[in-house]
Amino acid sequence: ARNLAPVLEQHAIANRDPVLAFLLDEALTGHVVASTRSTYASATKRWVRFCEERSVQPFPADPVWICAWVIDVTSSIKVSSLRMYLAGVKYTQILRGFEWALSGNELLRRTIRYVRRVHGEPQKAAKLPVTYAVLRTILPLLPGWPRCDMMSHDDRLFAVASIIGVAGFLRGGEFLTQPRSSREVLSGATVAIELVNGAPVVVVYVPRPKNQWWESA
Repeated sequence: ARNLAPVLEQHAIANRDPVLAFLLDEALTGHVVASTRSTYASATKRWVRFCEERSVQPFPADPVWICAWVIDVTSSIKVSSLRMYLAGVKYTQILRGFEWALSGNELLRRTIRYVRRVHGEPQKAAKLPVTYAVLRTILPLLPGWPRCDMMSHDDRLFAVASIIGVAGFLRGGEFLTQPRSSREVLSGATVAIELVNGAPVVVVYVPRPKNQWWESA
């Protein structure tokens, strides 16, 4: 019983085929997860409040006012969050039936470059993908390797977790996850200790992935 997005409420589809209109609304609003929609809503709320304080129509967004908002909002948010805030305004504007004409806008590009220079952004450390080759390099460095009885408990745990993570998943979001993650996660029932050729072995049951190109590699 919720309202349709304005772009659909104002369209003939809302009266001629309300069921299809509802399904389309689900697609237009639900193409991003709930947590992202919540962030978009917060960003849009700040943009609308900024406009109301200055008696400006928030949609469609005027490029000069958007640039002024960027200057204003980056005084209280991280510059790294700015991209998400702008995406939130774009998300809402399109649902209200207006095209987004600010992609590649030179005024906006200059403003963003300015706030990045003034406020700065944290330097991100280079990331090294953990592959089989990396494991073959780092695991032999563990004291006692490959004798499990000669290795410390923490090192054995690190080795097993690394091998499971790389061989079983290859996507960190499925191995190291957060409670609201939409991906399948490693559960207690997924991992078992079984006897293979008389030796106890950690066995991980992983659903067959959609992309299987890595299996042969």
